[in-house]
Amino acid sequence: MATSQIERQQAKAAMIFAFAGLIVVAVVVLWIYSAGMKEAKDITAIAAIFTGLIGTVVGLALGYNAGSSGKEAMRTDQASAEARAQIAENKAHMSYMMLPPDKRQEVMDEMNR
Repeated sequence: MATSQIERQQAKAAMIFAFAGLIVVAVVVLWIYSAGMKEAKDITAIAAIFTGLIGTVVGLALGYNAGSSGKEAMRTDQASAEARAQIAENKAHMSYMMLPPDKRQEVMDEMNR
């Protein structure tokens, strides 16, 4: 599975969790209101607690996933760069070995300057 598909799935899961959390907040607010707590400041305070918790958890999940994706991309890029460097080194060595002996010495002298 490609990294972008995994990221989309993780973002989708986080959005579903966020919407479910907002539904929970709405249900709690309606329940509190029907239980007799009618003052806006009290209802707002309780709703803020739930939305803060849900926002924190969703933010944590998305931040962790973004960090993991970046780390994995960096490892893939590093492995690719190392492979390309090895190929370049092999080509340089083969080219060097194809030179006449006197040219090899010139190359070595030039590299040691």
